[in-house]
Amino acid sequence: MKPKQKDLIRYLLKQKEPTHAQQIALAINTSIRTVKNYVSDINNGGQKIILSSPHGYSAVPNIAIALLGDKTATTPQNYSDRVHYIIKKMLIEHQSLNVFDLCENLFISYSTLKAELTKMNKTFRQYNIQVVTHNETLLIQGAEKDKRRLTSAIIFEETSYNFIDLTVLERSFDKQSIIVLETIIKRLFSKYHYYLNDFSFMNLLLHFLILIERVQNGKYLSEHQHIVIENAHESNLVKELCAAIESSFAVHLNANETSEIYILLKINTNYNLTSNFSELKEIVSNDVLEMTQDVAQSIFAMYAINLNNDTFIIPFALHLDNLLVRVRQHKLNKNPLLHSIRTNCSIIYEIAIFVSIKLSDEYDIHINEDEIAFLALHIGTEIERQKVNQSKLKCILLCPDYMGLESKLYNQLLLNFNNDITIIKTISQLNQIDDTTFDLLFSTIEMPPTIDYNVIVISPFHFANQKSNIYKKIDEARTNAKKQILKQNFDRYFSKELFYSGLEFADKYQLIQQIGSEMEQQGLVSNHYIENVCERENASSTRFDQIAIPHSVYMDAAQTSVAVIVNPKGIPWDNNLVPIVLLIAINSMDKTIFTALYSALVSLFDDPQTISQIKKAANFAAFKKIIHHQM
Repeated sequence: MKPKQKDLIRYLLKQKEPTHAQQIALAINTSIRTVKNYVSDINNGGQKIILSSPHGYSAVPNIAIALLGDKTATTPQNYSDRVHYIIKKMLIEHQSLNVFDLCENLFISYSTLKAELTKMNKTFRQYNIQVVTHNETLLIQGAEKDKRRLTSAIIFEETSYNFIDLTVLERSFDKQSIIVLETIIKRLFSKYHYYLNDFSFMNLLLHFLILIERVQNGKYLSEHQHIVIENAHESNLVKELCAAIESSFAVHLNANETSEIYILLKINTNYNLTSNFSELKEIVSNDVLEMTQDVAQSIFAMYAINLNNDTFIIPFALHLDNLLVRVRQHKLNKNPLLHSIRTNCSIIYEIAIFVSIKLSDEYDIHINEDEIAFLALHIGTEIERQKVNQSKLKCILLCPDYMGLESKLYNQLLLNFNNDITIIKTISQLNQIDDTTFDLLFSTIEMPPTIDYNVIVISPFHFANQKSNIYKKIDEARTNAKKQILKQNFDRYFSKELFYSGLEFADKYQLIQQIGSEMEQQGLVSNHYIENVCERENASSTRFDQIAIPHSVYMDAAQTSVAVIVNPKGIPWDNNLVPIVLLIAINSMDKTIFTALYSALVSLFDDPQTISQIKKAANFAAFKKIIHHQM
């Protein structure tokens, strides 16, 4: 494999979103045509390593990493790799680095090293760390706690996709030490009934390994942070955990290190409760419990989604308790599912942002996007659990009954798709549908071309071979149902008075200010609308590839309306350009269909062909024609 092809794979592994060929070409200093040829050559090996979509290229992490193999451990080729190399050598391997030997090993000039050290120090300001040269030797200046923070950040950054696994840890730490520590954690956490999800377990393992490695080399925390552990259960766990670490790794943990272990435990673990509400009151404070209940009530008031039950309250209260500790200790967790949740679960992520703003206001804290995604996991899990028949697609089964085929198909459909469909009627002839309202018709016989129903023809035999096609059709039916809401309400929500073509803006905030002011002048929104939209935008960008959908988390508009702003040259949105912006205001009366409306807009504008057509729309009539054609 050519070096540039390896650079291409490494670059894609570091990206959180699919990347266009033009951007890749700039990054690895080659042409767009060459990038496309490289992708073709790489994929010709048998396995599809690089995926292509309308949004760009992305690498399949496990296959790509396996392909690179040990060859990734060769001489660092760029600034980022050299930063990782230097920090790991100094803080994990505890090596003394002579600047001239380092230049020789890295195949760079002394002037390049000096320039990169200056750049490193700008990057490391956030960690209160500085790399200096003394007697031709590199030194790292800073408090021990900050050196450990930097070490953790470097290892996380190395993974590209923000998920630490054992393979990543084995690149930096002794394999036997990892096995011993892993055994200690699992044994004691099981004994004391503490729960660790996969992300938290690897995070805890990483930080414990850093702590042990530093202490073994005489690098102790000097800052006094002795903490009194009031909970006897937690105190016993910490004592036994420290004793096991001291015994297994031949180290002594002073009071500061013991406190650090307790803090790491608090921010990563939950006590293993099922549905014991009275026991919850003994673990979390009344303040946290009341806030959890307030969050559930606020979600219901805003989104008409009822989460006020033990299956949500108990795990969320435990999570909130730990979240507050993490924020106050400045030890926020990475969430490898962030991009997936933002992209694929936009409504749930939206509710999580609403909750994060509420928590931020109440506790005067900042909650980052990774932690917002963890909130979304709790909310989404409960919503998924509550799926009831009214959220399922209403279906009819058309099957002439012969030798029990109707009953057999009915049972197979419910057995495999019960979470998604409810069969409201079983018929043997088409005219038996009458005036029944339904979303999808399963039929064992071919339909005449004049039939306008959403139909999937299935065979009564070889059912397993048809499942993927049925899933696809169910997804299409769901999308169509959402689009119908948009189609039925198009003239209510969209108007020529709120259609703008060709306007230019310095940034997203100027757009929100200018268009929001016009919506306010038309009496559609309150005077708090612009501020609320900016607050939502500050929490997390509302850009979805080539479209942005800014909005307020509060559904207090006088009238539900959508302002459409189109500019084929692109409107600045963070560090990107988007040709289409939909500025949404929602009235509380429409909150029950907000989720469907929002999802319909996201899915409708997810099609590159639709985007291409709409950004050329010169007026509202042209825009409306395109939308109706797509629906």
